[in-house]
Amino acid sequence: MEKTKTKWVLAFSVLAVLLVISIVFGVTSFFCRIDKKGFSTDLSVGQISNVSVRPNETSVFSFSIDDSFLGGQKIPFVLQVTNADLNVDVFLRIKSSAFLGKSVNEINFFTKNGFTLEQDGYYYFNSTLVGGDKVVFCDGFELKQMKDLIEDKMVVTIIVECLDESQDVNSLWKKN
Repeated sequence: MEKTKTKWVLAFSVLAVLLVISIVFGVTSFFCRIDKKGFSTDLSVGQISNVSVRPNETSVFSFSIDDSFLGGQKIPFVLQVTNADLNVDVFLRIKSSAFLGKSVNEINFFTKNGFTLEQDGYYYFNSTLVGGDKVVFCDGFELKQMKDLIEDKMVVTIIVECLDESQDVNSLWKKN
């Protein structure tokens, strides 16, 4: 009878240790480097980050940055958008926000040719992205203010929306 109780205590202890380790790694984003859906927790400076889009869908790309980056400094970051549908051309628009706690900071992207920043805060691709093709959205960005970023991480989220050519882009996106 005593051996059975010892096995249960040992099994419970192992599970408790694994739970604590999982919580610690989850809070510190240890396991969440890059996932196949396009989410990441760390900025890949100098590397190409890719977001795949499909017609009439929205894709989200996120990463975190720490206080090693200064406000007003150009941060090298290449974001490439790929049209995953080989048969359909799409219209693109991209918007981003940087979150630090409850505050939202503005981001200035150094866009490549073909993207225009409009009044609504979206960057619009000036033509359609042909099925299967790729386009580079930006080669860097700067954060307008970093005053609150002392020992915390800021989460940057980039939203890429696309509509196929059969959609009425002007009325759906309320673009003039």
